[in-house]
Amino acid sequence: MWFNKRQDYLFGGELQTELTFCAVCCCPSYDKIAEGQDYLHATTHQEYSFVKCQKCEHIYLNPRPKIDEIAKIYPSSYSTYNPGNIDRKSVFAMVKDTVLKNRLKLVLSHIPDSAVILDIGCGDLSLLKDLRKYTNEAHLIGLDWNFGPGLEKSAHEFGIKTITGTIETAELPKNYCDLIIMNQLIEHVWDVEHVLSKCNTILKPGGVLSIETPNADGWDRKFFQRRSWGGYYWPRHLNIFSSSGLKTVLKDAGFEILSHHKLLAPPIWIYSLQFFLSAKGYRNLSQRLFSDKSILWLTIFTLVDLIAKICGSTTSNQKIIVRKTKK
Repeated sequence: MWFNKRQDYLFGGELQTELTFCAVCCCPSYDKIAEGQDYLHATTHQEYSFVKCQKCEHIYLNPRPKIDEIAKIYPSSYSTYNPGNIDRKSVFAMVKDTVLKNRLKLVLSHIPDSAVILDIGCGDLSLLKDLRKYTNEAHLIGLDWNFGPGLEKSAHEFGIKTITGTIETAELPKNYCDLIIMNQLIEHVWDVEHVLSKCNTILKPGGVLSIETPNADGWDRKFFQRRSWGGYYWPRHLNIFSSSGLKTVLKDAGFEILSHHKLLAPPIWIYSLQFFLSAKGYRNLSQRLFSDKSILWLTIFTLVDLIAKICGSTTSNQKIIVRKTKK
């Protein structure tokens, strides 16, 4: 039956791993704080550990998969490449569009109408397609290491240029972009310092970098922190930044902070419950009960986070907008 314990697990094989150190302060000393597996895609049977830096308390995956394993931990079924058909008139789509519009307003006020905008880790191009509604004159570029079937043709229809590759290897001119967007991306990169330095180089003087990423200070992490917190997203999230840690690495890379925002994080709640049941052996059941496209659960956890935010708690998602220091 579809709820049978353990029988729905078909794990992938062994991945090559490597030891690393703190991306914020470079300290090699750490304490293990959580252990878990790839509950979502089951790409490997290995257990992974998140550790906390003994000096600055930054949380990161150690050991982590080597970058050569990227195709294995991001399989063709990965959701950003294959988002499925979403009814644009559905409640889910309308709520998503409203949230997106409000977040875009935070950054569009900082750039000219004819801006060059680069979305790193653009996935299914949905952000850039929606962005086109508000910036007819902007030059839009989407960069990702892989594009799903038909996406590049779809990009052309919206006037979006696509670049296949990673930000580490992509060849882009210096002082080129007015805005770089990295939504739910920085936690996935292997060399944070190099990526932020490259973003600084690509941006024009005074250019803006907008980042959304899980927040290690999220109030809900304490309920699931030993194994199943959704922000861990084993083994694809390599760094989980606190707000202070994120500001530190950005300042070190030559950016000034414009604003920082607590974002509601209902998907992280949903993944936490998925991972909790998966760790107990009920992976199929977890994904059927707690779909990240369920209007019911998204509504419930939006309200939960909204109340927590009003009461002063830190949510498990954050947005930071920074500017390249003019030179």
